[in-house]
Amino acid sequence: METSAVKVLIIDDEEDICLMLEECLKDEYKEEVEIKTFLDAKDAIDYIKTNALDIIITDMNFPQFSGRDIIREAQKINGSTKGVLVTGESGDEVAKYAHDSGLYLLRKPFNFDEFINLVAPFIRR
Repeated sequence: METSAVKVLIIDDEEDICLMLEECLKDEYKEEVEIKTFLDAKDAIDYIKTNALDIIITDMNFPQFSGRDIIREAQKINGSTKGVLVTGESGDEVAKYAHDSGLYLLRKPFNFDEFINLVAPFIRR
């Protein structure tokens, strides 16, 4: 029995980050993932309202929303949506924020292996 592709949404206001994350996923998982990217948080939230997603990988901070707000919106549609916050911020408070929110944290700068190891459990079901 064939399983459907894992639906992944990547949101970051840095286009290079979106492209890098998308390429990493495509290189590693090929047809196992269906990826959509957004540079604007509001556009992403509009998309989320009509699309169930398996994984959201988002920058932690946007002018009008937090990454947590974006992931929570997706979890209203699909309660099992996994969330990964991407941030350049350091410190224990950022890790506590992610942990307390039930989200995963990916700190910039990161490498291919760190990223793939973080998302692998969500894709290899």
